[in-house]
Amino acid sequence: MIVTYGGVTLAPGGLAGEPGRFRINQTEITEPANFFRAAAQTWFARGNSSCELGFEVPRQFNTLAAAWLFIATHSAALAGQADLVMTAGDAGSGTQTITLPAAVLSLVSPQPEGVSVIVSYVFRGGQFST
Repeated sequence: MIVTYGGVTLAPGGLAGEPGRFRINQTEITEPANFFRAAAQTWFARGNSSCELGFEVPRQFNTLAAAWLFIATHSAALAGQADLVMTAGDAGSGTQTITLPAAVLSLVSPQPEGVSVIVSYVFRGGQFST
């Protein structure tokens, strides 16, 4: 799967960096109502939803210096809000593009392991589109 955010490739896919440990939490926005003399609260669907998407990507570098340069500068290269585009599949079986429009970057957490870096991302947004 290839993942881009605001034109920046977060996961190039395949051996270069296949994303994993996906977490998708979708929440329907609801609102309680307390009616006079009612025995219980009543809940109403607001008709909108939110989504929190998280995943990890392993990245490989040729030197420790390159890995640490990536760690120090990567989050500054990312927009605060942009489209998160995920392209799944391959040329043989076809691909599917899924977009989380106007996603907000909530967390970037790089964890160095020698010349490898595992980057955790968390994004928040509304609903996915295809």
